[in-house]
Amino acid sequence: MSFRLSVVRFALALLCVATNSLVAADDAALQALFTAANEKLNASDYKGAIEDYNEILEKEPKADNVWAARGLAKMSLQDLSGARVDFAQAISLNPKHENAYRWRGSLRYNQKDFTGSAEDFTKAIAIKAGDAILHGARAEVYRALQDNDRALADLNRAIELDPDMVPALYMRGQIHEENENTSSALADYSRVIRLDPSHGDAINQRGWIKFARQDWSGAIEDATKILALAPQTAIALRLAGYAQFGQGDYAAAAALLTQAADLAPDDSAYPLYIRHFALLRTGAADKRLATSWGGWTKRPWSQSIARFIVGQLTEEEFENAAQGTTDDSELAGWTCEMHFYIGLARLQAGDKSTARLRFQSALAMNQKSYIEDSLAHAELKRLAK
Repeated sequence: MSFRLSVVRFALALLCVATNSLVAADDAALQALFTAANEKLNASDYKGAIEDYNEILEKEPKADNVWAARGLAKMSLQDLSGARVDFAQAISLNPKHENAYRWRGSLRYNQKDFTGSAEDFTKAIAIKAGDAILHGARAEVYRALQDNDRALADLNRAIELDPDMVPALYMRGQIHEENENTSSALADYSRVIRLDPSHGDAINQRGWIKFARQDWSGAIEDATKILALAPQTAIALRLAGYAQFGQGDYAAAAALLTQAADLAPDDSAYPLYIRHFALLRTGAADKRLATSWGGWTKRPWSQSIARFIVGQLTEEEFENAAQGTTDDSELAGWTCEMHFYIGLARLQAGDKSTARLRFQSALAMNQKSYIEDSLAHAELKRLAK
């Protein structure tokens, strides 16, 4: 099973009124009204703010900052078409209105107009060079466009400008991890955790990298940190359980994986597979897997693994089932899993030589983001003793 997580969004810290100046007016009363309107906006009184902005624009229709701020208020009320009209008007009046580009870039991102969003953030950066948040925001857009090279360049710049920008560090760690540059990913995640010890996502990602490196104690330590923050976190229980199995504490592995399966029944297949062998190695029986796999009707491969483990498929039938996908990446993953679980079964039966060959075959698939790859390393080390 692959343990790579989905990307967590960068916090777009863009929705703030950056100026209280009307620009187009030299009227103390209107300026005071604009300041009051912005205070309402920042207090989430969007309708009240819009009423004040409307009053100002009746008297000063060329006040570009008011158009931009009203657009932000409308965006906050999900009047997205109205917001875009107001941002466009602000830009028409002042082509160098950085905030209008910034806010419209955020709006376009949320509408999945990633190309338009990137264009707006690029214009904002050209106007306001040296803004770390803008570089971070554009990096997120490039991520959505699957342009990790540009995203990484923007993240490097954002971190250069603000070395303690946690969202940028975390996103850069994710890109490094996807690029299999795990040393750099570990460094970024560790930096995030130093800055924000409660950053569960960074702790989790770091823990899985440690697991992939067979740093069992390090993985358990990070899983324990997550569980201290959120005790009912199934993925942390899985991480700790798999790592305990890797280091040979089978009783602890079985207990943790039982909890993980109970907390997340829809994602219980792989915890139950490893739990099964952990229990057998403690001398206990396991009846749960045999009564669980029938519920995985939409996951025939998961059923095949379970059916093999409980003796309902032969090795040949299991090998054939592993060929049941046309996706090359999935095929490599399934083949890794197939060899690993046959290896465990062979080892349980006392056939160490065939088990060793199966574990080696699992590793030959080079599926480093799969738990079976890491655990195959552990089994081979045990066999070598």
